[in-house]
Amino acid sequence: MISHFPIPTEVKWQEMVYALGTLVQSYLKELERTKPISKPAERIFAKALYLTGNRWPLELPNRNGKEMTSKEIIEVFNRLFRVLDIDSSAGLTNKGIIIVNYRCPFLEHAEAEEVGGPKICELFCGNQNSFMRGVADGFPFLTEYQAGATMGKGDDVCTKRIQRLT
Repeated sequence: MISHFPIPTEVKWQEMVYALGTLVQSYLKELERTKPISKPAERIFAKALYLTGNRWPLELPNRNGKEMTSKEIIEVFNRLFRVLDIDSSAGLTNKGIIIVNYRCPFLEHAEAEEVGGPKICELFCGNQNSFMRGVADGFPFLTEYQAGATMGKGDDVCTKRIQRLT
């Protein structure tokens, strides 16, 4: 559905992800107010974020079957973070691509709305069904994704590692 909107791709992505982020935060705020926590609904939101992230690499320009280099993969993430207004850096190490986020608008909004920061971090960047896990799994090759430090749990930055397996 997102590909049919007649607006620039980066604007579509920014609006789609922020819309999902707002829905998730509203949902979490309502859960905190009403209790008990609805695990099935939480899984649905997590899956929606995962599938949205999973589409990001598919929206990239056609590479005519060529393999992506690590430098190109880093640029994909840099582009994603620019679109989402997330101050970050990405680099290559012997363990794969390391991404460091210095600012997260989703977490900032969650804290302003008094919604649980750790839960937002888990849904957007966690190791299971999260937006970032979806992006890593959306590449046309096997990857291993691992979330590390998170600002929602009190760390100064958020870190993620993506390693290409094939």
